[in-house]
Amino acid sequence: EILSSKLGTRSRNRHAADLTCGYEFESLTLTGSLGTEKYDVYPGFETLRSASATYRISEEISLKAWLGRGIRYPNFTELYYSDPYTVGNAGLDPELCDDYGAGADFNTGTVNARVSAIFRNAFGLIDWGKESPSDTYWQAKNIGLVSTAGLNADVSAALGPVKVSAAYSVYDYIISRQYLPKYGASYLKNRLSASLDADVLGFSCRITYAFRNYINRQDYCSETGISVSRKVLDNLEVTIRADDVFDRRYEDSPGIPAPGRMVSLRLEGSL
Repeated sequence: EILSSKLGTRSRNRHAADLTCGYEFESLTLTGSLGTEKYDVYPGFETLRSASATYRISEEISLKAWLGRGIRYPNFTELYYSDPYTVGNAGLDPELCDDYGAGADFNTGTVNARVSAIFRNAFGLIDWGKESPSDTYWQAKNIGLVSTAGLNADVSAALGPVKVSAAYSVYDYIISRQYLPKYGASYLKNRLSASLDADVLGFSCRITYAFRNYINRQDYCSETGISVSRKVLDNLEVTIRADDVFDRRYEDSPGIPAPGRMVSLRLEGSL
């Protein structure tokens, strides 16, 4: 329930029930769930389900597969917000999402690695947009079917006092309905992250790197971070941290720039 000058006085009740079960036999683990959910402002219940299977080839290697259906109901802003340029849509339907995936895990204790492939169908995805540049208002709409395929991989290793990790994801999309999104096309295409942690002469040092770009855009994020920590007393730790060290300006959402280089000092103690 909310009381807002922009959204009015609004309330809704959620009704849900679910059942989860699991089965384990030697190297195979199965889990599944079945549920139903609705808000009282919608006429019918939605059926939600999920299932997963894990098969352990050895102590180090396992294979996984999963599927599921989820739901997201529109929030009050998407339903009722209004200003001279933006209008909510009280007739929005919930988003439904079907997920499918498969992957493998490798774990030796020193080295951990995972790889997976995913496919997602999002039905009635909610976004703010226009049909054409001449439209007066940006409006929340169910834009149709958005299909996403992706590959994910990550690895981490502990090499004495040094720990390293890296993760990479790549995605592709099929959008059934073309429209002008209010906040720009922000469908992630590539994402890479990496970190290195080391203890050097009593200092805890961390270096991070992040890269990401989006479909139908030429700009990208390339950000490096550094932090150094040291205990100066038994109960006091000092940390110096620099984010976006090289001040590489970028916009995850077009028109909304990231802060740029930031340097901070933190003192953390206990009594």
